[in-house]
Amino acid sequence: MSNESVSIDSQTNVLELTTTNSAYLPGLGGSLSLEAQGSPRYGAPASAIWKSIVWQFHPPGSGISYMRVPISGNSNLNALSPGIAFLTDAQGSLFDNSGQVDLILRDGANNVQFAGTLFANTNVAEHTHTTVQPFLTSSTIGIYKVSLSGFAHHGSPSSPYHGAMLQFITPDGAIDYAPVMVGGSTEVFGRDVRVMITDTIGTLSDNSGVLTATLDPVPEPASLAALLMGSIAYMTARKKLSCK
Repeated sequence: MSNESVSIDSQTNVLELTTTNSAYLPGLGGSLSLEAQGSPRYGAPASAIWKSIVWQFHPPGSGISYMRVPISGNSNLNALSPGIAFLTDAQGSLFDNSGQVDLILRDGANNVQFAGTLFANTNVAEHTHTTVQPFLTSSTIGIYKVSLSGFAHHGSPSSPYHGAMLQFITPDGAIDYAPVMVGGSTEVFGRDVRVMITDTIGTLSDNSGVLTATLDPVPEPASLAALLMGSIAYMTARKKLSCK
């Protein structure tokens, strides 16, 4: 299978974040830890959960970077400012979501800088095919490598996008995320891979530049192929049971 490339225009292909669809994290920068706890679900199936949230932050210097924060876990970083935490889902599909994610942001001395909640049926950044672009050749479960190149910035040229965030569906049907840096690559195991960059709503007019994300299927070793077949059989059995 050949590779597939997606162009991310920093003025049009951007997921806009608000104080309603995400959590704006207050406080000072420095050494930070963000904890996420809860059981958010998208849709009706029991397996349709979020395994992580996205943390958009400003790294030392300037610009925008991304980190994955596992639900029932935490992530640590050094940042210029705390940034924004959020979940994503397709536009118009929040009505059957349920559950929540409780967030706690701590500084390097373990002091709580922020505590808040994202509710899965209201506080979710809704996307379209334009704002969170899909790789059309990733519709089946597999290992995919996504590489990122180009230059784009939000605001001034001295404030670049250092990377982008990948959204994908895991073999067991959950939404998960993985960051990819400009000039680097990231591998994910699942299907329906998408790529996004973000910005505060109403601030896209002074953005500039284009990033290019390229997806390549990765050949599967025999052991992983067996695991993949087992995952497919498991999901097929779940669907049959749910139809009874």
